[in-house]
Amino acid sequence: VYKRQIQVSFNFVTQTVADNSICIVKVTNDDGTYALYSALAVTNPSLNLANFSATSDMNTARRAPCAVAGDAAPGARFVYAIGGDDGNTQESTATTYYDTIEMAAIDPYGDLGQWNILPYTLPAPRSFHACTTIGRYVFVAGGNGGAGAVDTVWRAKILDPEEAPEITDVDLRVEAESSAVLLPGRYSYRVSALRPAGDPENPGGETLAGDPLLIQTPDIDEQIIITITWEAVPGSTGYRIYRTPDPDMPGGSEVQIGEVPGTDLTFTDDGTAVPGTGVPLPLGALGEFYVLPSMGTAREGAGIAWATDPADGDQKYLYMLGGRDENAAGLSSLERLDIQIQGDGTQQIAAQWVMGGADIGPARWQLQAWVADDQTAPDILASGETWIYAGGGIRDDLQFMQPEMVALLVEAGGALGESVDCRFAVDDMQPFKAGYAGATFNNQIFAFGATMGNASTESASIELCPVGGACSMSIPDPPDLANWNNLGINLTVARYLLGGVTVSAFIFLVGGVDDGAPAAPLAATEKTLW
Repeated sequence: VYKRQIQVSFNFVTQTVADNSICIVKVTNDDGTYALYSALAVTNPSLNLANFSATSDMNTARRAPCAVAGDAAPGARFVYAIGGDDGNTQESTATTYYDTIEMAAIDPYGDLGQWNILPYTLPAPRSFHACTTIGRYVFVAGGNGGAGAVDTVWRAKILDPEEAPEITDVDLRVEAESSAVLLPGRYSYRVSALRPAGDPENPGGETLAGDPLLIQTPDIDEQIIITITWEAVPGSTGYRIYRTPDPDMPGGSEVQIGEVPGTDLTFTDDGTAVPGTGVPLPLGALGEFYVLPSMGTAREGAGIAWATDPADGDQKYLYMLGGRDENAAGLSSLERLDIQIQGDGTQQIAAQWVMGGADIGPARWQLQAWVADDQTAPDILASGETWIYAGGGIRDDLQFMQPEMVALLVEAGGALGESVDCRFAVDDMQPFKAGYAGATFNNQIFAFGATMGNASTESASIELCPVGGACSMSIPDPPDLANWNNLGINLTVARYLLGGVTVSAFIFLVGGVDDGAPAAPLAATEKTLW
C-alpha cells in the first residue's frame, strides 16, 4: 500500500499555547476536502501531566478488566474494556466473571462517546487477564475465570471496513401481477460476509457490512422487485443482507432481511421477507476470538508487553511476565510468543510459547510491564533499542509488596534480558503499587492509582537516565532510572485493579474498585493528556 507523509512543524516559541492544550492538524486538499489529525498535546516544560477528568461511564462496573485501543479506519479510533468481574469478595456469594467487551469512540479532542457492549464476547469469562494490541489485533492472555489462573491466549481483529462486501449493481423490475409488497420510497441496503469456522482472522464471525446503497422506488400501481449484486469476499461461507424495514427511514436503522450461501452474490427483495432483529456490526467492532497456543504457565495478574526484533522490523514478540499460577503461587518467570508480520499485514503465529532464560527477580503479580523504545523514549534510546521494565507488584499472599523493578533488553531473536549486561535491577517503585495502570512516553515511566495495593488517586513517574547521565555508578544509562516522583496528579476517583491505555495524545483509565468499605467496582472512566 502506497502511503504519503506530511511533515508539519510547530513553533511554540512565537505562538503562545496554554498548558494542557490539545492541537488538531487539519489538512485541506485543493478540492476542499480535508482530514483532521489528532492530536498534539501541549504540556508544561517539566512534562507534568494535568489532573484527570471524567469521561463517559461504562455499562458495567468492572474490577480487574483490561483496556486496549485501536483504529478501525483512519480517524475512527476506539477504546475497549475487556472482561473483569463484579468485585465481590464475600465468601457467601460467588464472584461473577464477565466475558463481555465494551467499546467507546474517541473524538479528535479525546472525549469518549457512549460505551456500547459489543456483540461478540470472549470465549470464556476472564478477570485479572492481560491484553494488548499489535496492529489491529487484540491479544488477551491468562487471567482467572473463577477456578484459578489459566494459560489461555486469544486474539481478535478490529474489523476492517475495507474487507466488507460492496454492492456493485441494482436491478429494479416491475411486475403487474405479483405478491410483492415493497412499498414505494427510499430504502438503504447493506451486505456483510460470513467467515468460516477455521478462519484465523474472524473464526465463524461476520464482517462489517459494506457502505449503504440507497434505492428509491417509484410511486406506481405496479409492484417493484429489487435485485442487488455485490462483489465476492474470498473464502466467505455466506452473506447477510440488511435493509431499512420501512421506506424513508434514516440510515443506520437497517435490519437483517436475508442470508444466502457463499456461492450466491445476488439477493432479490420483493418485500415479503420478514425483517429480523439482527443489525450490522458497528464500526470498531471486534471479530470472533481465535484461540492461539497456550502459554507454558498459567498466569493471572501478569504483565504483558510486545516489542520488535532489533534486526527485523517485521518480527514481533509478545511477552508475559510474572503473575500468579493456578495454585496461587507467585511467578518470577517470563515467556514469549513469536509473531511474524506478513506482507498483507496478517500475522504468522509461532506454534508454541518459549520460556525465557531470565526472570523478573522476586515473584509477584498485579504488576505492569512498560516498553521503552525510540518512540516512547526518543531522547534516550537509539533506533531498534528496546527495554522492557517489569514493575512492582504484590506477593501471592496478598499481604506484602514487591517494589523491585527489573529492566530487560529485547535481543535479536527475541531473548529478553538473557545475555550479559541485558538485565538489571533498577530503582524500586516509590510509592509501592500493585494493581495499577502504567504508561511510557516522554522518556518517562508512569504508574496511576493503586498505592500500596489499595484504591488511590495518586500517580507517580520516573525518568529514564540519559546516556552519560550517571544516575548510578553500577547500572548503565540507560536502562537506569532517576528518582521516583509523586506527581500530585489526581485521578477523579480512587482506583485499584483498574485498566489503562495510552492512545494518541491521551491516557484513559477504566474500571477497578474504589476505596469504600467494602470496595465497590467502578463503571467510571477518566482521561488526561500527555
